[in-house]
Amino acid sequence: MTSNDNYRLIIPHKNNNNEAAALFNKYFQYCTGENKYTPDSVLATWEEPRFDLEEEARIVVDEEGKWIAYGAVFNTEPPYAESIIVFRIDPDYLNRGVGTLITDWAEQKALENIKKAPPKSQVVLRGSNFMKMESSSDFMVSRGFSLNRYYFRMAQSLPASQALPKQPEGIRIEPFTLRQNLKELIDCSEECMLDHWNWWTMPDDELWEDWNHRIKSNPHHDPANWLLAMDGENLIGLCLTDSGTPGDPESAYIELLCIKKEYRKRGIASYLLGLALSESMKRKKKRITLHVDGSSLTGATRVYEQAGFKVDQTRMMFNKIIREGQE
Repeated sequence: MTSNDNYRLIIPHKNNNNEAAALFNKYFQYCTGENKYTPDSVLATWEEPRFDLEEEARIVVDEEGKWIAYGAVFNTEPPYAESIIVFRIDPDYLNRGVGTLITDWAEQKALENIKKAPPKSQVVLRGSNFMKMESSSDFMVSRGFSLNRYYFRMAQSLPASQALPKQPEGIRIEPFTLRQNLKELIDCSEECMLDHWNWWTMPDDELWEDWNHRIKSNPHHDPANWLLAMDGENLIGLCLTDSGTPGDPESAYIELLCIKKEYRKRGIASYLLGLALSESMKRKKKRITLHVDGSSLTGATRVYEQAGFKVDQTRMMFNKIIREGQE
């Protein structure tokens, strides 16, 4: 247990997911005006493969035991050279020293994780912040973090109907329910993402574990709206859409849209996106959202803008190098 004069750190347990959801949603209401979590979605996060809740998460409580902040350090993907800080705070406690307490603990955890990384690799600690949390961003800079890039959530309201873009010649679309080959889908997504920033190739067994956890823990998983782009019998692109989000079951969410490099700039992504919108309309969804790297090398942001999406949330990603080495 760690403490200062006003606050102390305690270990969360899985049966604390109701308290955590309430704290997380108070934070997101302040930053975005939305609820993002349910107790079940908190539990799904805490049960992610290779994440140890009791070792890698802490709750900040005040003298009366009230939950006022949460911190976690994720270091779950090979080659384990990157630790991700996740921080949620009750906005009533901003600028009261809570960030110092949780960041001290998180940085110590990240230092402990260095032993898991390749010997000569650069080791990085990352954290993100909404634009509204200006004081928290200033605090991160004071702790040696630097702004690295922006991530956007893009959204649009869905009309009753919408014309589809032209289908690319020689490409057909199949739902995942027709093929039901998860290994094929995982392999395609990995190949599509190879030239994306900060993408690591993971061992097959860990990929399989991650994908299965994500599917089984997601109540909005919609395999009929997982659309596969086929060239003959070759899977060359994906658009995976959920039928809702934990905080908003009336909004569809595009979890992944990707095309293999040699098939890009042929209108395939735009066509898949149009189909995803159409299928979500059939399911009577009111809007649809997705997340994108603001510096995407594939020009994804432009594709989404052309399809009617607009940025409605911005996160800033901060980095701190905790061991110099090869990136």
